[in-house]
Amino acid sequence: MLLRILTGFCTVFAFTFCANANEPNANELIAMYERSLSVLDKSTYEIETQMAIEGIQDYEGPKSIIRKSIVYRDGDRWAVIAEDQFIFEDSQRPTEIFYYNQIIDKRSITYRSDGNKPVRAVYVDSDLKTGKAKARAAWGGGIISEGYILGNDPLWLPDILRSSLTLEVRNEKPEIDGYPTYVLESRGENGKIILWLDPNSGFHPRRIEEQKSGEDLLNGQPVSSIRSEGNIVSNKQLEKYSLVIDSVKIEQIDAVFVMTGANITETRTYSDGHEIRASYDFKRSKVDLNPDFNALKAFKIKVPDGTPVYDQDFPAGRFRILGNKMVPAEDPTFEEIDKMVDEIKKQEK
Repeated sequence: MLLRILTGFCTVFAFTFCANANEPNANELIAMYERSLSVLDKSTYEIETQMAIEGIQDYEGPKSIIRKSIVYRDGDRWAVIAEDQFIFEDSQRPTEIFYYNQIIDKRSITYRSDGNKPVRAVYVDSDLKTGKAKARAAWGGGIISEGYILGNDPLWLPDILRSSLTLEVRNEKPEIDGYPTYVLESRGENGKIILWLDPNSGFHPRRIEEQKSGEDLLNGQPVSSIRSEGNIVSNKQLEKYSLVIDSVKIEQIDAVFVMTGANITETRTYSDGHEIRASYDFKRSKVDLNPDFNALKAFKIKVPDGTPVYDQDFPAGRFRILGNKMVPAEDPTFEEIDKMVDEIKKQEK
């Protein structure tokens, strides 16, 4: 706690010094922005994201999705418990609910259920890159406060900025929602990205804009190479992609600044002018910056004993869950069960 207080104090002191001496350059602003992302490295919180989409032709999917997630962060260990509610235009059609859990430790562990049905299986994989991408998706709009923006996954925004072809700080310091900001603008293979950073709120962004077209990369592919899928709009050439993050909420929690909400609007514009617009409005609550992960059992596999496990690294192996742990599926003796339970209890102490 003392370290967080000192870090917050030093950030404010550093800005005061810069204001009285030299203005921060682009690399210094990136470093301060990157530091703002670390406040949630050890934390628990809840995120609710309301997602909606407009402009899809012959659309029969949900009019909106509400994603509620509980997130546990302990450095590079993540656990995400998410609930998706699919709400349809037809009031006679019931809301569909899906649950899933993603744990990233030394390996990725995933399990999900539909509605009130129990978990059918647990899937384990050493592909942490894919596992982390799935876990970030479960954060909904909250991924921005972890330094990721739509259109660039799995790239981290500070890394994108540092690799830009051009990077500059604008001379003017405009106010966003009443807060003076530094404007950092970059241009590179991932398009044009602009951040409005608030020096008085831990250098969190008050606004972010992203613009892509032509050969700019959208999730690794040139925009000019992307055509619409048949279930979106009828085979059209993508012309432009834009993302706007605004109405950002920043709160001071335990002497550090935390982003607690924002509106995200993603727009795809096609060659005939047709637009698909998606919005992701998120709110973060119940932030704990000093959690007891052992008491929370945050990184346990919380499914009934006997649930089968499919290990992608050992497809021929047979495993199941016993006491929140993965064990061989062969029927053990009572003596072996007692021994395994004792080992599990020792690990939990």
